[in-house]
Amino acid sequence: MNLPDNSHANPGYEPPVSTPSAQAVRSLTTDGIPSLTDNYLHAIAPKHLAQLTEAQIKAFTPEQIGRLTYDQLAALRPKQLKALSGEQLQAIRPSRLEAIKPGRIAYLKPEQVAAFTPDQISALTPEQVGKMTGPQWAALGEAQLQAFGGDQLRTARLKIISGLEPERFASFTQAQLGELSFNQMGAVTGEQLNALGKKQLRAFTSEQLQGISLPTIADLATLTVSRFLPKQTAAFSLRQLNTFTPEQTNALRWNQKLKMSPEQTNILGVMNPSLVFGYTAITAGSVAFGFLPPQAREGIGAMAFGIRGTGMFFKAVRPEAFTPDKPGGRIIRVIDVATFIPNIANGAINVGDAPLINSTYQAGNLTYAGKALEELRTKKAAFPATDKAALPLYAAGSVDYTYGSWTNGGSDLSPIMPDAVSDTIGRIPGGADTVGGALFTAGSIYLGVDAFRPLSGKGPRIALAVTFGGGLLVFSALEASKWWSNYVEDASPTDDVAPVDTTPPEEPTEPPVEPQDEPGEPETPAPQLVVVAQDGLNLRGAPTTASGEVTVLHPGALVQETGERRSDDAGTEWVSVSGYGLDGEQYEGWVDASFVSPHADGSQDAEGRYNPELESQGYEWVSVETGQSIGSIARGHSVDVSDTIVLNMDHIVSPHLVYVGDRVYLPMSQTV
Repeated sequence: MNLPDNSHANPGYEPPVSTPSAQAVRSLTTDGIPSLTDNYLHAIAPKHLAQLTEAQIKAFTPEQIGRLTYDQLAALRPKQLKALSGEQLQAIRPSRLEAIKPGRIAYLKPEQVAAFTPDQISALTPEQVGKMTGPQWAALGEAQLQAFGGDQLRTARLKIISGLEPERFASFTQAQLGELSFNQMGAVTGEQLNALGKKQLRAFTSEQLQGISLPTIADLATLTVSRFLPKQTAAFSLRQLNTFTPEQTNALRWNQKLKMSPEQTNILGVMNPSLVFGYTAITAGSVAFGFLPPQAREGIGAMAFGIRGTGMFFKAVRPEAFTPDKPGGRIIRVIDVATFIPNIANGAINVGDAPLINSTYQAGNLTYAGKALEELRTKKAAFPATDKAALPLYAAGSVDYTYGSWTNGGSDLSPIMPDAVSDTIGRIPGGADTVGGALFTAGSIYLGVDAFRPLSGKGPRIALAVTFGGGLLVFSALEASKWWSNYVEDASPTDDVAPVDTTPPEEPTEPPVEPQDEPGEPETPAPQLVVVAQDGLNLRGAPTTASGEVTVLHPGALVQETGERRSDDAGTEWVSVSGYGLDGEQYEGWVDASFVSPHADGSQDAEGRYNPELESQGYEWVSVETGQSIGSIARGHSVDVSDTIVLNMDHIVSPHLVYVGDRVYLPMSQTV
């Protein structure tokens, strides 16, 4: 037997309900509404539901409200929505909230909106959020405010944003703040920004910050200003920075200023910290480099000229490959910074020898070194006025250098160049010094003109390669020659064993006869000798190579023969001498006789070599200091280099080898 579908046969079953009429819906009592079944509730047509009074709407239980269909919720009129309690609103499924028309959201009372859960807030459509009123926003709690997504926030009206209390504005997360539009940022107030924490402030993008209004910028607290990231402060426009108060400017951190452009720091009236950073770093590096031993310092300086000159060729040939943002450009700038430092240090140390030359050159070097360091840091062109400032300095120093070399003579490249090359260059008055100075003079003038009135074509690139690149290579050769001449004595001493003659000795036919002194003849004084070994000579304790070294005698040292000569088992002749070592102390010992030769002129004491005869004639002299040469001393005293070399050849055998303490005598006709 088939039983009818009813509640007795199927517990919990509700028979289908036909759609109630409008009259039936309107006649529902407030007492009967809570007992309506789901079937009956769902059978109510949305248009009929919209005819219920506010009292009837209030009579629905939260569970019933939660079971309303999408269309039924969409049919609710503003007055009916306003009648809903907080519990009823919270019962609406988040996914069905979008059924409420955006314009009707604005009719909800603030306390009703405050009843929404965070999940319901996040389910609102951007259009619904855009219709929310200021009082509704003000009623939201922290959890609700943090539930808004970026699409929702961007629909908030400008008055809504500016009307939020600072503490409510501070409820937004970093991600939410980063979603505010450019126009919305223009509505943000200084008090709101001042209420944010460091991490929140740093969530703003450069574009957002540029949207902040000028009055808001002026209202920023000094603490707020100091909390921005350097790249954020660098994003402010010149108009925004122009509104900064002195207190705000003083609150900027050093690294914030460092990131700003020169135009921005000029607006603020502060020194560009990149200048301070760059030039302080270069200066500190140069000072530290100056403490290196002279031999290392000047040797590195010679290489630095050559390396930087080679870099000039590369930049001139392929400028597009060596821009600051390219890997090659960054490598070149590292090289520039590293090679400027030794040249600046050496030039500053020797500024007394040629004040105009060294001061102008090193000022120019410091300017370009700072530019290279800034471009290395920022990966973009920096300090566009550098050429205008530095090239005139180079030109002034180069003219003086070239003229001095032409009139007073220059250095000799023979220590490092083949004689043919050295002799050819030496035919030019001033030699290689004049060549290098002329190249730098021409390059400084030509490129200086280009800096003020840009020239077309490849002329500037060719000038850079030939004049500056070539000039630096010439200076490198000059410094290398001086280094070789001044510090060759610091190399490992020459082995004091003369070459062994492998030819078998002839058999003596007679025993050797020892010479006998003639009776009655006066004893001849022991001769003075000069060391001719190019790398220095070992003074030993006994006449044999097996004996230990007492000291090292530098090339050109004057020693006194003190006694007999002896030959060792290998046939090497040894001579007993007394002389001064590299430390200025006097020693006695034995040297290989093949590396010394008689030299009667001049003398040497603990200070160095000198010429008693020239002193007796009244010649003025200069004691050599570290890094000086005969040429530099002559030029520094405006006397002819060649005449000075000839005058001092009696006690300084090789004019390229002078040592600290040696006396260099100045030609009589040109001394004062």
